[in-house]
Amino acid sequence: MRVKSISHVAYFATHVARMSEFLADFGMRPVALDDGRLYMGGTDAAPFVHVCVPSHRTGLAWIAFEVESRQDLAEAACLEGASSIEPVAGPAEGACVRLIDPDGVEVRLVHWTRPSRAGYAATPAPAPNLPWQRQRLGVPVRVGSERSEVFRLGHVLLNVRDVHASGQWYARHLGLRLSDSLHAEAAGELVGAFYRLSRGDEYVDHHSIGFVQSLSSPGTAHHASFEMASFDALGSAHQVLQRRGWTHRWGIGRHVLGSQIFDYWYDPEGNIVEHYADGDVFNEGAAAGRHLNSPDILAQWAPPLPQARDAGGQAR
Repeated sequence: MRVKSISHVAYFATHVARMSEFLADFGMRPVALDDGRLYMGGTDAAPFVHVCVPSHRTGLAWIAFEVESRQDLAEAACLEGASSIEPVAGPAEGACVRLIDPDGVEVRLVHWTRPSRAGYAATPAPAPNLPWQRQRLGVPVRVGSERSEVFRLGHVLLNVRDVHASGQWYARHLGLRLSDSLHAEAAGELVGAFYRLSRGDEYVDHHSIGFVQSLSSPGTAHHASFEMASFDALGSAHQVLQRRGWTHRWGIGRHVLGSQIFDYWYDPEGNIVEHYADGDVFNEGAAAGRHLNSPDILAQWAPPLPQARDAGGQAR
């Protein structure tokens, strides 16, 4: 099947109103509150990018990928363990098929028949003045301290029991391709992997989904990552979230694998969410990379990685 994009991510939430406040500060727009579920969107034309599902529990509810056609859904419905084709709940017309990955994560394949809204015009990033090329002539940069908006969902990183098994499942069911793998030793255990969409000559994000080995919490989200228009937009969003008193995780920095400028935060339920900008794009011609896992593979530059904390700021 032809997966078109990663569509949205959904989390269970014990306090939807508090999540709504955080996600607005994070840069999302409210799309709908339907049957108690909160749908938040970015500035692109996707119907929504984040769903809060009211519950007594927390954590990942599902991740969704958009497919090209209804025929793709018909093929997906024939896969072992797949649901039948069902209507998509919420503020957009569409259909979906539900799959369950090797760690019990619900993966939805969606096809929109009539999205709920058009995209919004994002503020363009100012052209940079480089030492060898002056592009912004007579115009100052005025980023401001206002809320910056999320453009779209870029990727989700999952904690998994077996990185190889997860990668094989997503490659077989969704046609994804390996971009980079991480190994405990030069020829040793596979402990992480990043997979991109398979779109032929079309350039796509370095990864739409990734996996990191975690025997203690398989089947959970490590983080979900949302694209910003520019480094300035990301920096401005950092200031807004800091001023509003939300809990920072790590950043600002630049990753090695994928090359994104990154900034990580905790939402009120303790989930990690990331702003990113300026990531790599590859097409079918890019070969998979193989890397030794180490602290240096996390970032080219960044502050030291702090001890993990929960949304209330407590170490864990």
